[in-house]
Amino acid sequence: THTIDLAGLSANTAYHFRVRSTDADGNSAVSSDFTFATNPQGMVSDIIIDNRDASVAGAWTTGVSSVDKYGPDYQYTGPGTGAEWLQFAPRILTAGQYKVYEWHPQGGNRTTNAPHVIRSSAGTQTVAINQKINGGRWNLLGAFPFATGADGYVRITDGFADTTQVVLADAIKFVYVQPANFDSID
Repeated sequence: THTIDLAGLSANTAYHFRVRSTDADGNSAVSSDFTFATNPQGMVSDIIIDNRDASVAGAWTTGVSSVDKYGPDYQYTGPGTGAEWLQFAPRILTAGQYKVYEWHPQGGNRTTNAPHVIRSSAGTQTVAINQKINGGRWNLLGAFPFATGADGYVRITDGFADTTQVVLADAIKFVYVQPANFDSID
């Protein structure tokens, strides 16, 4: 897996690219033509992180049976000390306020106090979500300031006490909040 940062791109522009790769034995391959488009000036794309792209600590189990999951699967675990978690860390390109949402499949064996630890440039805050309800949709955790980079995150932990329940970690979404423009107000 490789990533390359591109700088100096123009807004609202389509770009074409190919990937050339060479292995340790000197074998080379070139991809077909791919395209992407940059956003219009001032537009910030939503950031969605699925559980497959989250960092994991501890023993989480993959679940696929739910019809209201985000993507092909989700992760779950039982109660613990908070030491087991899935961490969803966005790479923020535009600093500012972001509305943060979580997605979980609904079910009868879910905790009513799923701990979501949000680390933003304002510090760390924990928001508890009732995962018995509102499954299969984006649920707002709140709005938080994030600086550029990858220092912020949402961490879903096993730090709950419902001994017969599980906590689910499926997907997190970050939505940039456009600052108010007071220049156009009379």
